[in-house]
Amino acid sequence: MYLLDRTKLKQGDIILTRSNKKNSRLICKITKSDYSHAILYAGETSYIHSDIDGVHSGNIQRLLIDELRFAKVVRLEDQVVIKKAIKYARLQVGTSYSKYSAANAYTKIFSKLDEKKQFCSRLVAKAFESAGIRLVSNSDTCLPQEIADSKFVREIKDCVYEAREEEIEFALSYNPIEKQSEITNYILKSARKLMGSKIQSLSDITSNLINDPTFDNEITEIYEFYLVNYLYN
Repeated sequence: MYLLDRTKLKQGDIILTRSNKKNSRLICKITKSDYSHAILYAGETSYIHSDIDGVHSGNIQRLLIDELRFAKVVRLEDQVVIKKAIKYARLQVGTSYSKYSAANAYTKIFSKLDEKKQFCSRLVAKAFESAGIRLVSNSDTCLPQEIADSKFVREIKDCVYEAREEEIEFALSYNPIEKQSEITNYILKSARKLMGSKIQSLSDITSNLINDPTFDNEITEIYEFYLVNYLYN
């Protein structure tokens, strides 16, 4: 097993990966790509990505890679752009995963009904697009490989190393970030039942309550319930 070398990563790096799992192999085969997943490194061991559970953060020390060739790191140098891109990605935390858009990215089929949802490469491309850099021709239907091949990025070599036994043990140990993601998903699921599918992220809850405080008490109760029953148990 392999890990990414944190000493060689910089805030804003884009990490392209694949794995030996069936879904990853199938995506690479169908799309004729080397990679099936795209991740934005936020710095301080933290990354942001979109998977089946939605948009969430993760710890780079827990991102195990099956083979040395299964990861690629690319970089932009503009720090202003990078900070804006990371800010966008953080505001997307909790946003639902779009199975439809992810499945149809290769054929470039796009539905406006899914435009507020995310999948991995859309999240990364949209993040940089929000900062003025159009990594790919169409951020709504892009593939991880398109980001890897973008003219705006350069590859950072030798960022993957063979993990030590204790590092693998840590990567597979209890992950408190997963509990945080679980709480976020529960809060958003409950908020959507009240306020509708327009709620895709935690920031959506805040902005919608500012415009219409109808559900202010109910949302407060939801937060209190999950904080008491999940965070402290």
